[in-house]
Amino acid sequence: MAPQPTTTIEVDATAAEIIRRASAPARSRGETLGTYLQHTLPAEIANGNGATSQAEAWSSFVAGMTSWAKSNLPAGYVADDSRESAYDDRN
Repeated sequence: MAPQPTTTIEVDATAAEIIRRASAPARSRGETLGTYLQHTLPAEIANGNGATSQAEAWSSFVAGMTSWAKSNLPAGYVADDSRESAYDDRN
């Protein structure tokens, strides 16, 4: 296995102790600390797609659709997206 590049980050004493404790089970499993944390931490933290980024993505999507609707649809336009309207020609 090729060595992975390292990154230096500053952590407080509590975080440093947690990292130190997490290193032992990683070593005992023959894994790097990063690999161990990826399957130990919740997916939204390990994969970097936490609820915050999902909420931001949703807000951005809604804002974009709202902006498009304001510039492309007549004022007061209401879309009838009910099931009945989708199948109204099947009587």
